[in-house]
Amino acid sequence: KRTFELPVKYRLTDKHSFYLMVPLYVDYSSKKRKCHKTDNIIPCLHRIWGTELGYNYTVFDWKGIHVFGGMGFSYLHSKRDIKYLTEWDGNKWTDHFFLKKKYNAYGLSLQVGIAYRFQHVGCELKYKYSLYRVKGDVRWIESNGSVNEG
Repeated sequence: KRTFELPVKYRLTDKHSFYLMVPLYVDYSSKKRKCHKTDNIIPCLHRIWGTELGYNYTVFDWKGIHVFGGMGFSYLHSKRDIKYLTEWDGNKWTDHFFLKKKYNAYGLSLQVGIAYRFQHVGCELKYKYSLYRVKGDVRWIESNGSVNEG
């Protein structure tokens, strides 16, 4: 999966900086049907959004090269909608189930990395380890309109 992240960093001093990151991910794909012996596909929409706010401390600084470590607190929301097409009447498939999965995650991210900055432009390479607490909600919606939650 590819996630697009939009980071914004504010340097308070040469050693201390704060960052705000917004991860975004939208995927509308069609997956092969697993339950039937057919090549038909089912649509699946997956969205991820959230935010992370954190702090970095520069441990080593030499000629535009910065070695840093830091931590951040994040919130992620994931939503996945999957249609299950289970009945063939000779012309088309009928939707019997529509699965909605929602996840909310709260986390702590620890990171270490190296950055290079020349005047106002820079790049960084970092390793990030995240610990999340996840709360999920799953809903099955049948073709007759009844809803099963789990």
